[in-house]
Amino acid sequence: MAPLVGRQGAFGVALTASRQIAAQLQLTRPGRDGDEILGNTGLGRTWYLAEGYTGLTFHQTVAVLNPDARRAARVALRILPIGGRGARTVVLGVAPHSERVVDINALLPGRSLSIVATADRGVVVERSLTFSHMRSGRGSLSAYGLTTRAGTNVAATSWLFAEGSTLNRFETFLAMLNLGTRIVQVTARFYGRNGVLLRSVRLTLRPLSRSNIRLNGLVQASSVASMVMSDQPIIVERPEYFGSPNGVRVAGSVVYGLNGAAPRWSFAGGRSHTTSEFLLFFNPSGATVPVRLAFYDANGRDHAPDHACRQRTVQRGRRTRRTVAHGAARRDYHLAQRPGLHRRAKRLHAQPHHPGLDTGLRPVTPSWSLT
Repeated sequence: MAPLVGRQGAFGVALTASRQIAAQLQLTRPGRDGDEILGNTGLGRTWYLAEGYTGLTFHQTVAVLNPDARRAARVALRILPIGGRGARTVVLGVAPHSERVVDINALLPGRSLSIVATADRGVVVERSLTFSHMRSGRGSLSAYGLTTRAGTNVAATSWLFAEGSTLNRFETFLAMLNLGTRIVQVTARFYGRNGVLLRSVRLTLRPLSRSNIRLNGLVQASSVASMVMSDQPIIVERPEYFGSPNGVRVAGSVVYGLNGAAPRWSFAGGRSHTTSEFLLFFNPSGATVPVRLAFYDANGRDHAPDHACRQRTVQRGRRTRRTVAHGAARRDYHLAQRPGLHRRAKRLHAQPHHPGLDTGLRPVTPSWSLT
């Protein structure tokens, strides 16, 4: 993007196409963790960010993109910490056709928090979190880990997550935002690779507040799929770290859950030459459905080599989770699932000798906005 932008620094992107596409913005940082920003298919006046932390090694910023070329936007950021006490609201203006970045650490330091952003016109809101640390050239400390994610406009009573692990150094959390004025009852269920229910927990979310679940304190498994259900709409994100996020040279990822399963998923990016990349599937229930994976290169060719993809096969059954490791290949698989429900996929890759985690779900649409 640097040659297109023409300068260094923060920028926003609005992308349109003549037909449906999938879009993402890749962030690379030499010698440090990177991430990918998924584009939004439209503007919104209300945005929700469940995850956020401004303590220890974490530094959080929020970027607001106003693509309107003529009119400024007025945006209110309501910052809601755990328990709801000490909430703060900040109002800011975003000039026409510009982006504004807000330092959340300076507004509410040392807190786990969620953010509700409301605007008087359509904007895009995105969160960036840096964490962990590493020694730079002269021995000074700098941030190593990075996660970025645009907000969501949708609250729901059901959230699905295909990925999760509490072994091999991984630390996995669920961050939940109750954006309403009433108490919410939540049930979270965690399933292993063979579809066995590992644990079920119930908890209460206070009004207008953030809550956490740390999976490492509940289950011990290398593959964990999560289902979160509530009696009122909430927002749920899943942070995952390759070690303690406040340790040295630790990478991570944060994704929103999905509010249901679907028969088709598209991923705009993939790198199997310099990374180990995986697709993770979670079956919400118990019948069998064939799943076809197709991989395309930059010229649009569909790759189908003779050798089979490496895969981890799990016992077919209720709520099965499967991991498929792949290069540039096309294979057919079968997942256990109830008729009418389909799988949910998530992509994860880690560079050799560089413990980076990178995830994303890519719908297909002709219009995208990226802060």
